[in-house]
Amino acid sequence: MDDSDLQRLISALERIAENQQLQLDRQQEALALQREQFALLQKQSERADRIQERAEQLQIKSGQVVARARKTVAIMLPIIVILIVYVSWLIFSVEGWLSYWTSRSKSSTQRAQRGTKERTQRNQNPIRSATEVTRE
Repeated sequence: MDDSDLQRLISALERIAENQQLQLDRQQEALALQREQFALLQKQSERADRIQERAEQLQIKSGQVVARARKTVAIMLPIIVILIVYVSWLIFSVEGWLSYWTSRSKSSTQRAQRGTKERTQRNQNPIRSATEVTRE
């Protein structure tokens, strides 16, 4: 081996060393990028876990609200039905009473009108019996 072969060998070894260093630098950059991505993935995973826990808590609360609503409806529905029946009964019974009183007031009005007619007729008739006079 002569000097030129030795120089070529040294320059080849230097290029190999430079390439290895370049490759190591690139690997470090790739490793740093992977670490950043892994950290981001961990953050996202933790955030997803928190969101999942919150969703579970909300589902529990909504289940409790639905259960309370069902109990409330189970209690309120019969009360509302009873009140509707009661108010309907009141309306129809008041309507019956109103028709009774209006018919009665009509008949009393008619009686009063008849009485007025009779009085006017009696007043026109100068001769009245004693019973008619005492009736008034």
